[in-house]
Amino acid sequence: LDVMLLLKMNHFVMKLYFYCMILVEISSMSLLESCPRSVDAKSYVQRRVESISQLLAVVDNEMLPKGEVTHGPRTFLQRLPRHMRRRAMSRNVKRLPRRCRFPAQRLLENAKLRKKSPNRSRRRRPSNLVREYVRRQGKCRWLETHIWHAKRFRMVEAWQFKLALGGFQRSWRATFRDAAKHATMRDVSHMVLLRLSGQEGGLLDGLRRLCSSRLGLTFGAASTLDGSREGSSVLYRADQYPFHCIGPVNFLWQPSSSTGEHCCRRILWLWIHPSVKDELVAELCRVFGLVEVEKREDVTDEKFHILTEFRMNVQLAGAEDYCSVDESGVKLTIMDRMLLRFRLTGPKSTAILDQALNMRKSFERVSQLLNSEQSNWVKSYFSENPRLAECLAQHTETWTREVFWRNPAELAPRIVLSYLIRNPRLEFTFRKTLPDQNGSQNTNLDSCCSLLDDDNRQLPFSPLWDDGFRAEVLRRKASQREIDKVKQQRIVKTAQTDMSHLESFVPVLLIQRPGSQDENDHLGCGWDLVVPSDWGMEFWLAMQYSTARAVGLDHSRTLAAERGVFHFPEAWHDCPAGQTWNADCCERDLQAYKKRPKNRRLRYDKLKVKYPFEFPWAELNAIWTKTTNDGSYFVLRDREILNSLALFNQPKLDADFEKICSKALVQVKIRCLSRGIVKRYAMICMPSAEDVVCLMNGQLRVVEMVSENFQKDELHKSEKLAEEKLTVKKQQGQEKEEEEEEFISFEENEKEVSFDILFDECLSVAAKKRKNHLPEQVTTSVETDHAAEDVNSRNVVGFAIDGGYSLSRGCGIGIGLCSYAALQNLISTSVKIHSGLFVLYRNKTARKYFPAILNIAAADFSL
Repeated sequence: LDVMLLLKMNHFVMKLYFYCMILVEISSMSLLESCPRSVDAKSYVQRRVESISQLLAVVDNEMLPKGEVTHGPRTFLQRLPRHMRRRAMSRNVKRLPRRCRFPAQRLLENAKLRKKSPNRSRRRRPSNLVREYVRRQGKCRWLETHIWHAKRFRMVEAWQFKLALGGFQRSWRATFRDAAKHATMRDVSHMVLLRLSGQEGGLLDGLRRLCSSRLGLTFGAASTLDGSREGSSVLYRADQYPFHCIGPVNFLWQPSSSTGEHCCRRILWLWIHPSVKDELVAELCRVFGLVEVEKREDVTDEKFHILTEFRMNVQLAGAEDYCSVDESGVKLTIMDRMLLRFRLTGPKSTAILDQALNMRKSFERVSQLLNSEQSNWVKSYFSENPRLAECLAQHTETWTREVFWRNPAELAPRIVLSYLIRNPRLEFTFRKTLPDQNGSQNTNLDSCCSLLDDDNRQLPFSPLWDDGFRAEVLRRKASQREIDKVKQQRIVKTAQTDMSHLESFVPVLLIQRPGSQDENDHLGCGWDLVVPSDWGMEFWLAMQYSTARAVGLDHSRTLAAERGVFHFPEAWHDCPAGQTWNADCCERDLQAYKKRPKNRRLRYDKLKVKYPFEFPWAELNAIWTKTTNDGSYFVLRDREILNSLALFNQPKLDADFEKICSKALVQVKIRCLSRGIVKRYAMICMPSAEDVVCLMNGQLRVVEMVSENFQKDELHKSEKLAEEKLTVKKQQGQEKEEEEEEFISFEENEKEVSFDILFDECLSVAAKKRKNHLPEQVTTSVETDHAAEDVNSRNVVGFAIDGGYSLSRGCGIGIGLCSYAALQNLISTSVKIHSGLFVLYRNKTARKYFPAILNIAAADFSL
């Protein structure tokens, strides 16, 4: 034993060591047979000293008062007696005693102390508020209505935005009732706006490579080319249709005053989802040969003192430009934070817009300014654009005579109306009032010629497209303090006040949405309101006081499923944005499954579910077409083929499409015939001949899953073999122990033992959990040697993407994708019932097949 090591040990450790040695000598007589012949005392004592030091570091020292620091270096403040300590000593050295100031000063110079936060009065200064408002948007951008939503909604980070997920009201029934009978409102300003300018012919030639006329109307359609209606389409990579889908797009041509065909310079406005922004911009740059212009100066929080000044700078310098290098003159501008878009849904949305915006009163005020002898900025702008006054007059007359008295679903689909609206804050009553749409009837509605016809309609010329006009309107915007100051001068609270010096006329666009076309309820019809930036809260509050119910992202998804529409990007499985979202969702479901205890998890192998947390679309097509699985697939969106399939006829395919039809998936809708609700990952199955016979006899039955015992037998065999091996090992071990009882061989039984195992009290709780943790199954599929069609007693033709209970139909509904080859087989063998095909579906957690009706989903590409 090293004497120097013993001298370095303190007195307490030495006593503890000798005490342990005495106990070892006493117990050595009884444990002699199981102990080794020799022990290295030096290494043994070193390890015991480490264990004792760890023990002393945790146990309180009795020599110090209760609550004092017992391990680690103590500061000068901690070394002082308790009655001399002050909180200010940690920052001010002069508060310490004179003998401690010099060493404490050196420690304070090297210490990284957190700067003292400013008080509330300093934080509430306008410049600091703007700086904090911009700083907190570093990771995820806020919409202009973010603060209003954050007080009333659950917020979620999605696509680099902070979006409202859903209100604190738990029921979906109330929001659905308003969407079907009243009106709901949602802020969709997170959609990215792109401005593409160039010669009309050149733009159409380039965009023709990104879409296909087989999907329906494209960018060159006559109904949308003049700018009177908004269009929608699906974009693909250049010349890659039907593979490599990018996503849907809403587009609007800016009206042009020139009359030549394919020779004038036109501007096209594109609204896209933020998840496809980078991919689409890169594809447009590749098609038109665009290069990025040198970026403008970034908008930082150190330059602005008020929020309006910050947003005004965004209006002028917030866009990103891409220009062509050749003579085509094509230019792409990302209009970031330039325009806002609000979506109103419901039959009362027209009445709410009329009450909130008051188009007739705004037009009367604009007419007064235009007819006045005094010069003003509105009159000077209209003199430079003479067609604006004519457009504003006709659209106001159209709203008064036709639009206001009709349901939005009864109007021409996707018409665009242009208006100039007086600042809504000047008319605020701060009291919710139901809109009055039935106060009087328009007797000349049937007799007058329709102003919404293509022959009589005026193109929606609007100053909203002019960057200078938007900046001028924002500069003339009156603050809420100025408006309140004028209102305080009223003697009677309800009296009208002259606010002509505070007036601002905001250009807006109204875009009609037709809603469901294959149903009689027209669910989802309404209007989209497009306004300039920094005017979002004015229009949002105006419609809130007009009793429009605010909804979030969850409502949009559920309403789309109620209509049988595939919501982007969740239900678009053939584009990168949808695949990314579904991969995250499947991984989240798998992790939630693994968090459950092993004895509380569902055994998907016993339920014959091969893929409980993913959608094997490529494998499904390969099984039905008996081809190799190369991992590629696409969703069929050809309107002609879908219309033929909707009538349950075999479509006539082109020679080019016949080669790739083995990789096609078809969008379908499911409606339950009996009890049960379709859930995500549910299997859509083909009924057997016996099921069809029962249906023809008027018997709708729930089919029990056939018990196939091949997996069960294999599990029993493996368990029996493991038990037999264990019993043989135990018997052999007992025989060896009986033979070697008389003689102990230390050399044969020697093995290395870790001190951490002997003294496991030093291990942390997390380390013990990791030690006892059993290996997990990391795959999302049940590994079997059988094909997908052999695992289930009914052949699987597709999978459900989303589902739930429908309040409009009173039964379970769902949407999903089916293999094109399987659907052809289903049409030829299944029975048509209630204008649909008879199918069975089974959820991944159920053992029963439930009857349902399958229909082909209508192609709806709008965002």
